[in-house]
Amino acid sequence: MDVAGSDAGTRQAGKTLRYGGGHPLEESVFEDVSERRRFELRERGMTAFANYRRENDRLVIPHVESPPPLHGKGTAGRLMTAIVDYARHHQFKITPLCPYALSWFRRHPEYGDVLS
Repeated sequence: MDVAGSDAGTRQAGKTLRYGGGHPLEESVFEDVSERRRFELRERGMTAFANYRRENDRLVIPHVESPPPLHGKGTAGRLMTAIVDYARHHQFKITPLCPYALSWFRRHPEYGDVLS
């Protein structure tokens, strides 16, 4: 997954994410919606999100959700990857409380460096 106009691993809120994965090139938009304390990933006209709260240098993730039509499409995983990149860029650690986020980190040990 690359970010248009920036280096990999330095995604910024509101940037367009491009990914392939066997499907025609699609676009996703990742954004930190700080007034709602959530990260959003918009794909196919729908929004997946992860609620968060900031505690000093930590992002606590209590809930991740995607619309049913996006289930099984990898959307929540792309959201988690974007959150990890955001955390790395801003030097945050992540505390996943949501069962999905916890299981995602178990399946992706390569992102363990951001766990608190």
